[in-house]
Amino acid sequence: MKHVLSFFIALCSMVSFIHAVEGDVDPTHQLDNDYFPQSISDFQSASRDTVEVIIGTPVTGNVIPFWGASYNAARFQVLFLQSEINTAGDIVTFSFMPSSNTVGTYNSVRVYCCATGVMQLSSTFDLNYAGNSPVEVMNVPSLLVGGSANVWMDWDISFPYNNIDNLLLEIRWSGDGGSNVALFRTAEAVPRRAYAWDDNASTGSLQNTSNYVKLAISTPPGIQEKPVENELASFGFAAFVNPSQGLISYTTSSPGEVLLEAYDATGRLIATLVNKVQPAGVKTINWDTSNIANGVYFLRLEAQDEIATRKMILVK
Repeated sequence: MKHVLSFFIALCSMVSFIHAVEGDVDPTHQLDNDYFPQSISDFQSASRDTVEVIIGTPVTGNVIPFWGASYNAARFQVLFLQSEINTAGDIVTFSFMPSSNTVGTYNSVRVYCCATGVMQLSSTFDLNYAGNSPVEVMNVPSLLVGGSANVWMDWDISFPYNNIDNLLLEIRWSGDGGSNVALFRTAEAVPRRAYAWDDNASTGSLQNTSNYVKLAISTPPGIQEKPVENELASFGFAAFVNPSQGLISYTTSSPGEVLLEAYDATGRLIATLVNKVQPAGVKTINWDTSNIANGVYFLRLEAQDEIATRKMILVK
């Protein structure tokens, strides 16, 4: 199978004047653009069927939320938009980029991801979940944060991202070694970061900033093979799920072997729905979804040496 990797890079123009905000490190310093990739060709796939997504334009170093020299705990949220990610699958690595060579030790570090519908953050932390439940993706008693300047700092996580909602990342820590660790921030038009110096705070301060980050997203097999528009035009594949019946319809243009499989958002095969010779025409099958959790799934149809994929959302 041919795998074609796709990337989405949200880049703005670098400006010569940098507006300073709380926590900035040397905010008047103009960054050397040679440190940062300038084109898609500068990025490589993290692994087979894994897409790397770079979000934002780095502006300057900022020590929020890792301001250990002045504070003993923090609650921090940062918002990334669906249009900046534009890839469905399991987020397996989340990466910040340090702006200096500083390393600090932080205790009781908890990291959460949450799908959200908000387009900018509120000073009330829980409102930023927009009624969804955050998922804890990291919980460690002690964590070294930072590293080499201008080198990605990778955190291995697992969070299924549906490419429908925006993504909220939350960090909480309590206790540290007294060091500041600066990460590259971005400049935004609306509040995209919220923070407080108490890991159990209910409200915090806002900044019209975000962070320069990289996501490694594991995509389902075949999902990047060719655009959906081409698949639908050439293959005539349509799918939907009835909340009570689990009905799936598809069309084949000639008789032959048909393989229809369902994958979850991490690319794991969860069901083989059809695997037999069938005549040409429209088919409808009933997938028993009674034991399948709500979420985003991908259907993969293979017939007559053609492959089509289609995303579906199961809500019961």
